[in-house]
Amino acid sequence: MGMDISIYKFKNIKLKTNEEYQDYINKEGCSKEEELCYWRKHYWINDWFKKNAKFSFRDEFLLIKEDIYNFYNFCNELLNKGYEKYNINKDDFYCMRNGDVIENIDLIQKEIKKTIEQIKPLLEFDIQNNTLVYDMSC
Repeated sequence: MGMDISIYKFKNIKLKTNEEYQDYINKEGCSKEEELCYWRKHYWINDWFKKNAKFSFRDEFLLIKEDIYNFYNFCNELLNKGYEKYNINKDDFYCMRNGDVIENIDLIQKEIKKTIEQIKPLLEFDIQNNTLVYDMSC
């Protein structure tokens, strides 16, 4: 079974201050649960961002570097301590291509490792002038 894990797209958007983000959320009346619905095939990621991400928008994630760093650390903890310790079910890991539940523990480990590899460049991205946008719809 091939693994077709999340693809992250980058768009150059001027970085806003925390206050500007909060103003946007207040004006638009955004709900984190609504914003996260497109993460539905990645429940383990979805759950983490529901609890921890500071800002989310309709079809995109605008993340501050702290969010990226914290998620990166969380993924490494999953590898080191095991996803079971975080009350993540094996059923929460899906193959993006066909939606099948991943039964093989090694494939789950590969998904986490691949996610970590995708996050690493984000930690080095110059976020002073740009906001990172995760587009999970592709």
